[in-house]
Amino acid sequence: MLTQRQKKICEILHEENWIKGKELAAMLGVTDRTIRNDIEAINTEGGQVTIEGNPQKGYHLVAKEESGAPTGIISSIPQTPKERQEFIVKILLFEKRELNIYDLPELLCASSYTIDADVKTIRKKLTQYGNVRLVKQKNWIWLEGSETNKRKLCKDMLNKELEDNFSNLNEMIDLYQKFDLRRVKEILESTLERYDYKVRPSSLPMLLMHIGIALERMLDFHYLENVEMENGLTDTIEYKIASAFFTKVSHRIPIEVNEAEIRLLTLLLLGKRSKAYTVEEVAAGNATVHVPELVRAMLDDVWQRFDVDLRDDKELQNGMELHVRSLLMRHEQHVSVDNVYLHEIKIKFPLIFEMGVQAARRLEQTVNFAISESEISFLALHLGNAFNRLQSAGKYQVVMIFPDDQSLARRCKEKIESRFGDRIEIAAQMNVFERESIERLEPDLIVSSVYLKHDLPVPTLTISMFMNYEDESEIFQALNRLDKRRTSGQFKAMVKNLIVPDFFYPHLVADNEEEVIRTMCQNLEAKGYVRDDFAQRVLERERTASTSFYTGFALPHTFEGTVVKPSISIAILDKPLRWGEYDVELVILLAIRDIDQNLLRIFFDWLSHFVSDQKQFQNLITKRDYRLFIETITKEEDGI
Repeated sequence: MLTQRQKKICEILHEENWIKGKELAAMLGVTDRTIRNDIEAINTEGGQVTIEGNPQKGYHLVAKEESGAPTGIISSIPQTPKERQEFIVKILLFEKRELNIYDLPELLCASSYTIDADVKTIRKKLTQYGNVRLVKQKNWIWLEGSETNKRKLCKDMLNKELEDNFSNLNEMIDLYQKFDLRRVKEILESTLERYDYKVRPSSLPMLLMHIGIALERMLDFHYLENVEMENGLTDTIEYKIASAFFTKVSHRIPIEVNEAEIRLLTLLLLGKRSKAYTVEEVAAGNATVHVPELVRAMLDDVWQRFDVDLRDDKELQNGMELHVRSLLMRHEQHVSVDNVYLHEIKIKFPLIFEMGVQAARRLEQTVNFAISESEISFLALHLGNAFNRLQSAGKYQVVMIFPDDQSLARRCKEKIESRFGDRIEIAAQMNVFERESIERLEPDLIVSSVYLKHDLPVPTLTISMFMNYEDESEIFQALNRLDKRRTSGQFKAMVKNLIVPDFFYPHLVADNEEEVIRTMCQNLEAKGYVRDDFAQRVLERERTASTSFYTGFALPHTFEGTVVKPSISIAILDKPLRWGEYDVELVILLAIRDIDQNLLRIFFDWLSHFVSDQKQFQNLITKRDYRLFIETITKEEDGI
C-alpha cells in the first residue's frame, strides 16, 4: 500500500510531463535518496501506474491498461549492480564521452558510496580489454583506450545482451493483445506443410514478427496501397503460400485480404531470390536511391561502429532491402507504422537498438528525411536476428530425408539432435529428395535413410533408421570434415592478421630462454602491441611450468591482461637451445588476450595437427624466409 508521500509523488507526476528527482525532493522536503526509494516502492506495488526514469529527463508517469499490461516502458532505471555498471559503460561508449560522477546517484537511484563501488568494479572488469580503462579525474569519468579494444568490449556486451534470446517466440506472442499469434503461427505452419515448403527454423521468428506487425496494422484499418505487381511473382509457389495464408487468417481475424500484403510476404518467403522480382532503384522525393548500395553502406557503418560484421549475411541484406523499399513507399504515401516491439527492444536490447540507430543515420543522410523510432526498431529487429545467426554460425545446417515410417524417422531425428545438437541444426525433414527445396535451404550436410544420387555440392550420408554406432561414427566424421574445411579458411585469415614480418625472427641467437623471451617481447612492446610488463608476466608463467615440448618447440605466453593488440611472434633459433627439459629450435610467442578465445581455438586446432608430424616440423624450421614460412603453414593446413 502506498504512503501519503508516495501518493503525492504520483499526483505531481500526473500533472507534469517530466520532472527531475531533485525537484521532487525539494517540493516534498526530503532527500533525493528518499525519492528514489519511494519511486522503487511505487513500481513494486504494481498498481495502475508505473514510473519511468530517464537519465536526462527525470521521471514521468506511465499508465497501465485495464488488463494490467504496461503500455509504456517499465522503469528503465537499472536495478542491480550489474545493470548499473553496464549502464555506465554503455553511456560512455555510445552517448557521452564523459560523465559527471555526481550526477550518477540521481540517474541510477543509488548512493554515492554504491556508485564508487560500481566504478571500482568496472575498472577491474576492463582489465581484460587491453588498454581500455575507466579514468576518473575530479568529478568526471570517461573511457580511455584504443578504438579496437573498445569495439571488442562493445561486441562482448552485445553477446551478453542477446543471451536474453532476441528471437524468443513465447515473449513475442505475449506482445499482441488483439489476436492470438500462437494460432497465427499454427496457420502459417499448416500452410507451409500443405505446400510441402521448408523454411529454416532460424528464419521463422523474423517471418512471424513481420506477420504480427502486419496484422496489428490491418486490424486498425491501415493497409499497404496496392502497387503494380512484379512480373512473374504470382506464378511462384511463395505467392500461392502467402495468398492461402492470408485467406485462412482472414477467416479467424477480421481483416481484408490485401494484394500488397500478400506480395510483401511473398518477397520475404523468397529470400534472396526476391531480387529477381524487385527493382534496385527506388524514388525518394526528388532523388533516386540504389537500395542494395544503401543497405551495404548501412551495414558497413554498423561494422565500423560496433565491430560486428554482418555484411556477408545474405538473409539480412535481403530483409533490409525489402524493409527500406517498404519504408520509402510508406513515406511517399504519408503512412506511419507503429512497432509493437519498440519498447521491448529499447529496454531489453539497448545495444541492438543502437545498431539500428547507426544504420538509420546513414539512411537519413541518403533520403533526407527523419527516420522514426518505430522504423529504427524495425531495422534493429533485422540486425538483432542477424547477430543471433552470427553467434550460432558454428552449427551446421542438416537436411534429413527419411521416406520410411515417420514414427521411426522422428525417433532417429531425436537421436541425432541428442547426440550432435551442439554442432548441427536440423533445417528440414523430408520424405523425398526435393532439389528445389534443398537448394533454397543451402544445407551443409544431407542425411538420408536411402541411397541418394544427386549433383548438388552437398556431402550426403546414408544411415539406418535405427541410428546405430556406425551411423554415429559416420555423422561424427562428416562433421569433422566440415570443421576442417571451415577451420582452414579461418586459420589462413588468422595467420595473415597475427603473424606479421615485424615479429618474425629467422636467425635468432640467444644463450638462454629468458634472452629469447625478452628479445621477442621488446619489439612487441615498442610497437604498442603489449604493455611494458608483458615480458615479466611471460617469464613468470614460464617459471611456473615450462612451455617447451618434446618435438622441439616452445610456446611462451601469458593471459594476464597485458596484451593491447593480439599477435603471434615467431623465432627460428640458429642453434638448438635447452628450454626446460627439451631442446628447442622454434619459439612461438603468443600475445593473445583471454577474450580472443576463437583465435586460440583455431591456433590450437592447427598446432595439435602440426606437432603430430615430425617431418612437417623439420620442414617448417628450414623456412627462414617469412613468405615461405607462411606459405608452408597454410599449405600444411590445406592438406588436412
